[in-house]
Amino acid sequence: MRILNIEHVESGMVLARPIYDGAGSILLGAGVELTVGYLGRLTELGYSQVYVETPESLDVEIRELMSDEMRRQSIATVKKIFNAKSLDFEAISRLVDDIMDEVFATRGVILQIFNLKDRDSYTYQHSVDACCLGIGFGRRLQLDPIRLKKLAIGLLLHDIGKVTIPDEILNKPGKFTPEEYKKMQTHPMAGWHLLKDCDDLSPLSRAVVLQHHEKWDGTGYPAGLKGDEIHPFGQIGAIIEVWDALTSDRVYRPKFQPHEALEYMMGSAGRHFSADLIKKFLRSVPPYKIGATVKLSTGEIGVVVAVDTEATMRPRVRLLDSPIERDLATEIDITVTEVL
Repeated sequence: MRILNIEHVESGMVLARPIYDGAGSILLGAGVELTVGYLGRLTELGYSQVYVETPESLDVEIRELMSDEMRRQSIATVKKIFNAKSLDFEAISRLVDDIMDEVFATRGVILQIFNLKDRDSYTYQHSVDACCLGIGFGRRLQLDPIRLKKLAIGLLLHDIGKVTIPDEILNKPGKFTPEEYKKMQTHPMAGWHLLKDCDDLSPLSRAVVLQHHEKWDGTGYPAGLKGDEIHPFGQIGAIIEVWDALTSDRVYRPKFQPHEALEYMMGSAGRHFSADLIKKFLRSVPPYKIGATVKLSTGEIGVVVAVDTEATMRPRVRLLDSPIERDLATEIDITVTEVL
């Protein structure tokens, strides 16, 4: 399969992976032939890319941290949790256990997830993806299972305070007014208040909820904490929050390509994020997704078909209209110059 921007998808191409709405229901199933009408509707809903089957990518397997079915079930569960009148901690704990089992079964898989999001239900999908990425990253940091689960629960709930934000602000397509931005900045504290009476919830999980918008240089919110004043789980939460937000379509901007997000976050090391922690994270995420179309320094164009977890900057690329593959891990004089 191959990832294509919707404007480059031709009518008649076949969808390789299902697309879900914010409730976890299937909008379009794998194997559906994409028509002009379908593509137009997906664009209206805020989707900018889809996975399609093309002749040169039929055998390309995209292994990710979470299966489509697990993600679908998780999104539906998170929506129920966020909209319930009281917090169902048992449901949260069971869901995180299931996600952890899924991520742990993908040992050796790069930190890549299926991050096509419906703009109207971004918060639920973002919460699931942040949890999944956090488990993958926490495992690489060698957190013990008990602490890792507490981190994962915090990431699953980190944006629960957004239920207090009016939809017209959450889904605003343009820039916030100062008043709207001030309202948005209340969601970490609002989330903490929603969770403070849940005796089963660990303080470590609450730290993620409260501190995921704090910045290393003290310019974040809600408390303007600086450096190691921010709990390590809050620091991890901030990294995961920004990465997933940058690489997702938002109502006010299209997604960053992973290599663009990497560059942005590297530039923020020591300012927004702990330099040591961000370096460890950026060594774990691939700048070029499997299935992405790239241009090489040779002028050749191909599809990324494999990424080595120990050398994420040097993918293996299958050239279009050719059986030749370039393994950049060994062909060190060739580089990726552009993601198309």
